[in-house]
Order: sequence, then C-alpha cells, then structure tokens
Amino acid sequence: CNTTTSTTWAHHHDDNSTNTSSSDEMSELAQQVFGTRTNLQSMQVNWYEEPDNHGRMYPEPKVNIYGDGGFFKCHQDGMHLTILVVLSDDFEGGGTAFFREPTSTSRDEEKEEERDGTATAGEGLGGEEEAVEEDDGDYEPEPDSISKPPAGTAIIWGALL
Repeated sequence: CNTTTSTTWAHHHDDNSTNTSSSDEMSELAQQVFGTRTNLQSMQVNWYEEPDNHGRMYPEPKVNIYGDGGFFKCHQDGMHLTILVVLSDDFEGGGTAFFREPTSTSRDEEKEEERDGTATAGEGLGGEEEAVEEDDGDYEPEPDSISKPPAGTAIIWGALL
C-alpha cells in the first residue's frame, strides 16, 4: 500500500452538549455548497469530470455507505477531500486504517528475501501464515494506525492519503 503524508483533522460533536453552533455551521455550509440542507445523499453533483488513474469517470462528491461486512482494501485515496462521518457505534471490528509509505510491503520483495534466506517464516509484515503463503493478489500490509472514532465524529483529510 503506497501512501503519502497529509493533514488529518478530527472533530467530535457530542449530542449532549449545549453548544449547537457546530451543527448550525454544518447546516449553513451545506446550504452554501449544495444549495440545500436536506436530502444531500440523493444529490448527484459533478464538481469535475476527469478520469481517474484507470480512465474511469467518477463525479464528486461520492457517498459510500458501509453495510455489514463492507470495506475497502488498502488504497491511496484519490479524492480531493475525504470526509469520514461515523454514524453509529453499533459495529464490531473495523475502523479506518492508515499506512505510512512502506519500506518493504511488496509481497514479491518478501518472497525474494525468503528465497535468499534473509527472512524466515513469521518475519514478513503479515505474520507467520502470510509469510509462507503464495501471493494470491490479496496481500495486505499491516496498518501503522487504525482510527475507530465514536459516532458523531468527522475525520477530514486531503488528497493522496
């Protein structure tokens, strides 16, 4: 997983708080950006129409809603701005994993070390089982950090994270 460093900002809104300026500010921002404060999930807004690295056209903003078992594999986020909003604490496991630019997370490099005798089973980033398995294209490095914010938290980061 190849990533670059970017600024991450987190804000937690406590529903029990008497300060409502946060939700008022978000409502006003939604009105300014989208022209409405409601039904934002049903909007199709084209901020730009440029193909991604694979030539596919994806308008922004995109809304991804995770259901049971939903996930993304390790990837470099190509969006200009990502806002992750945690809507519920009612889940097990999961979280958002972040990876530093790796020194050696390539499965091919690890397999080469194993063949050269410079690495033994269990020394790879994936642990003992991963280090001795054949590369099936599903290799995932271990994350450097996993964020599991509580419901009501928004995490915002810039492109290429």
